[in-house]
Amino acid sequence: MQRILLLLVPLLLVNCKEAKEEDLMTVQGKTIVAEPGEMEGKEKEMVNAPEYIQSLKHNNKVLILKGELELYNKNLKETGKAAGLYGLIVTTDSISQNRYDLTGANDYCKLHNFVKLSHPDVRGWVYGKDVYEYDMSRDTTFTVNDVQFTLIPTKNFSVGVYDEEGLTFCGSDNPMVLYNSKFEKEEFIPIEDKNDDYVSDYITYDSHDGWIDSFEGASLVGDTLTLNIYREYQEGSANIIFEIYLSKFGSKAVIKEIIEHEPEF
Repeated sequence: MQRILLLLVPLLLVNCKEAKEEDLMTVQGKTIVAEPGEMEGKEKEMVNAPEYIQSLKHNNKVLILKGELELYNKNLKETGKAAGLYGLIVTTDSISQNRYDLTGANDYCKLHNFVKLSHPDVRGWVYGKDVYEYDMSRDTTFTVNDVQFTLIPTKNFSVGVYDEEGLTFCGSDNPMVLYNSKFEKEEFIPIEDKNDDYVSDYITYDSHDGWIDSFEGASLVGDTLTLNIYREYQEGSANIIFEIYLSKFGSKAVIKEIIEHEPEF
């Protein structure tokens, strides 16, 4: 399993610089690319980097997976920092119309939107690299022993695996958020004592060119949820069995078993 899953990651994380470098420009150390729809009917061109964030209304929930984030104003100037954020779920107000690469690396895969957050602990514009928004188009709800659960996929504010031209070969490693009605809690689920055959440090529930995850079944004994995720990928498939220890103070998981299936020809 380790060989198969890990072989997929380099395919997604190939150097995007060569493939997309001609599409990029850098202005004042910030890289920007035209957004989908702007270039319809003609070859992709570059637009001038605005001197301020052009915002688009964008209401959603997001998960933050970084302890500290820099805060920015609309002129892309850093105004301060917010700390103690890791694992926090907050709401968004807007996103930037354009994506930026703050590293100046001229790498298509490093482009991210700025995101405007509204929460007592973090209020203002942040860079979207470590921010993951809910993707409710693929949520899965089920009930076990009168407890309702929802698996909520997320997606990063990067270019992602696909853009308007097709596959980007930019990596995607998006955490799943789990809702449970017992504690009326939404949270991401970190994995303890991680099995090396599993790529991420948290449970994911993905659907992209590398693999597709789907809900296969679940059982609940006390506060322990056993979750069966079926993963189908290019060279076969597997059932990944998680044990999730539910807690109002923060749930955690271990990988109980990975059942690998040989590809069918």
